[in-house]
Amino acid sequence: MKDRLDAIGIGLSSLCLIHCLLLPVLVIAVPSLVGSVLGSEWIHILLISAALPISITAFWRGLRCHGCRRPGVLGALGLTLMAVAVLPWLPEATEIPLTVLGVGALASGHLANRRLRLRA
Repeated sequence: MKDRLDAIGIGLSSLCLIHCLLLPVLVIAVPSLVGSVLGSEWIHILLISAALPISITAFWRGLRCHGCRRPGVLGALGLTLMAVAVLPWLPEATEIPLTVLGVGALASGHLANRRLRLRA
């Protein structure tokens, strides 16, 4: 179970990245997707809601196992950037860059956490 939480976190980060980068291309190719489930704002809330408890649990367990705070700090930065990216008052042009940075930081935190756990 230890490694599964980080693997799930990395998988969710990958799913979020694919959604974030592929959706604009799909919308251009198939304009009817704009109002679909893929273009809906609730998908962001769903992904962050899933990532939050998984990440907190994985990083907490990692800290207890290996004692290094860096993966958790990196993950917290990533989750924060992802949450900020979908704030309604920010320009829409900032959503994708902030999300990509956040997802990258979160996935990197999970990878580091997993490596440190395997060494411990």
